[in-house]
Amino acid sequence: MPKAWISYDPFYPMSRRGGASFLRPLFLSWNKVLSEATRRLTRYKPPDLPYKYGEASHVGWLALAAYKESWLPLQEPSVRRKGTRPKNKQPNNSERTDLRLFTKRGRKGPILVFEAKDHHFELSSAKGAKKFADRIMFRDKLKEAAVQVKGIGNSSQKEKRVGLVFVRIYWQRNRKEKTLCPLLDTFLHETICETGLKRLEADFLALYLADKSSIRKALKSHESNSESVCIGVAVLGKVVV
Repeated sequence: MPKAWISYDPFYPMSRRGGASFLRPLFLSWNKVLSEATRRLTRYKPPDLPYKYGEASHVGWLALAAYKESWLPLQEPSVRRKGTRPKNKQPNNSERTDLRLFTKRGRKGPILVFEAKDHHFELSSAKGAKKFADRIMFRDKLKEAAVQVKGIGNSSQKEKRVGLVFVRIYWQRNRKEKTLCPLLDTFLHETICETGLKRLEADFLALYLADKSSIRKALKSHESNSESVCIGVAVLGKVVV
């Protein structure tokens, strides 16, 4: 197995009981999917990183992870949003949500509905690592996603709705490799805890960090003019009742 920068749990719920814990199998699968995709894509020339792209790409990887867990994913499905049209008119097909997951149990099982946003974060210093949980933009985007998913009309089956923010984590290319582990330690200690999740107003945080070999290949690539390299992605989530 590729060597990781630091030991971590891919899924951190605010509460170990109830709440967002039902999403743990999905995000463990998501972590494995990204890990395999990263190892394969960094073998090409130039090497690529599957998690460095935008919102649609992140939703796609989550959909693939759901399929591997026996959910049936449907991206960009039409939905009926509360208060968006008169009762006597047909649904507007332009109203869509990012992802809907159907259980293998058919009509007897729940449906998961997701609205997603994306952002980025520069992990450049210990001071910056400590401030991840204080980023107002992350909280605002999570609130926006939660409001949007809450506004989706009920289907004939029980739905569980989740707002997500995919935060790409960057590290400056000119930094010495030995500085990364202490920064990640600080990031985990300050963010992956009850206090950090409360400040972010999140019910859970899922995490993927690329392995050392993949990041080293990306750092050595001369194809990119970027001053930073994306080393992973954190997913902030809020379950909407």
